[in-house]
Amino acid sequence: MRPNKKIQGLQFFLLALFLLWQGTVAWATDPQAAMQETVENVLEVLTDPALAGEAHWQERRERVSQEVAKRFNFTKMAQSALARAWHDRSAAEQEKFVTLFKELLKDAYVDRLKTYSDGNYKVVFDKVLVRGTRAVVSSLVIQQEQKISAAYKMYQEGDDWFVYDVVVEGVSLVSNYRSQFGNIIQKDGYEELVRRLEKKIAEPRNSENPNEELS
Repeated sequence: MRPNKKIQGLQFFLLALFLLWQGTVAWATDPQAAMQETVENVLEVLTDPALAGEAHWQERRERVSQEVAKRFNFTKMAQSALARAWHDRSAAEQEKFVTLFKELLKDAYVDRLKTYSDGNYKVVFDKVLVRGTRAVVSSLVIQQEQKISAAYKMYQEGDDWFVYDVVVEGVSLVSNYRSQFGNIIQKDGYEELVRRLEKKIAEPRNSENPNEELS
């Protein structure tokens, strides 16, 4: 008995659709590849011979910041760091806070990459955990005998993945700032927090201690 051609055609169509769907899901749910792309772009900037030397550091810094901004959702990170106090702020205050928070992270963490500009290091992605639209991508930064663990907490939006927190050596960036911000707001108010952020951003940078507290 010959199989019905219509059934054969339907089966072929469903198989093709399934394979296409599988391929799409595999591509869309690959947070590690997304993070690797960002890290590779950052390292390419840091090791670019045309941007080498102290004279070009500000240009390298800005280029790195642009690459990081493509992958990191600073608005979501700022909202999480401010916690319940976020909802008490006006739209204008929220926008200003996101700008300050972004500058704080740029000063604290992007400048820290200056120590990697000689290219004498490597980044190894060792594992990824995906649960629905959330993922944790773990990596190691290896420089000489030193190893630093960094895990990127990511969420899926459409066909891409974005970072909403970074955990370095077991310390969550967002949680660290949430604790500091909460203490300042509780003791001295939100306006004092903004003042300290503005002061911190205006100070000379200390790339050796990106987690130092706001004074």
